[in-house]
Amino acid sequence: MPTLLVLALSFALPLAITAVLVRDTRRAWRSLHLVRAGRYGEARRESERLARSWLAVLPSIRSGARYAVALTLHMEGAHDRALEALSTIDRSRLDRSLTYAVGSLEATLLVLLDRDLDRAARLLEGADPALRLPEDFVILAHARHGLGDPAAAEELLARAGVSRAGGPHHTAIFHTMRGLLLVKLGRDDEALADLRAAADVPLSSWYTERARALLPPPDADPDARSSLAPQVMDE
Repeated sequence: MPTLLVLALSFALPLAITAVLVRDTRRAWRSLHLVRAGRYGEARRESERLARSWLAVLPSIRSGARYAVALTLHMEGAHDRALEALSTIDRSRLDRSLTYAVGSLEATLLVLLDRDLDRAARLLEGADPALRLPEDFVILAHARHGLGDPAAAEELLARAGVSRAGGPHHTAIFHTMRGLLLVKLGRDDEALADLRAAADVPLSSWYTERARALLPPPDADPDARSSLAPQVMDE
């Protein structure tokens, strides 16, 4: 009987471990799918479970799950909480892609919170050039503008371009941040076009809601665009 028990365990234990690993791997994929679908709360819960799972013994899994938690908080507008989630990541053990992603997200959050713009600029200027996205240039332009260099902001805005190919989340981030910067630069007419592009993105996020809140009602006076400037600073 003991021999049979040992044999049974020798088969059952690997199967149980495999089942747990498959379940936790599926959580990582499910979290990514839910973020893309705009279901941030569900995505965050999957990532939080993954961060507590057996797979979290691997630094890359643990850091990736914590980054995903921060990302979902950010997309919901909980920027302070997102920054706190990023602070739990050990950045000395990140691969190239996650190093870029964590740094870019932190810089974005600092700009949105108008906090430590020097660090935000350093993070974006030191980012891997091969991985930088158009919105990184727009967010860096915000940092430079906040640091008192509007000429640098204009130059970075030109480098970013005027449109963004890609998924809806990237489109919303790019056009909302570009519109907000154009308002700061006194280019309200151009800003309205960007804010409308962000507002038209079908997936809801802090960015789409921010853009929609800034747009004048359809029946508003055409000169209502002049009210954009004070609203932009009213976060």
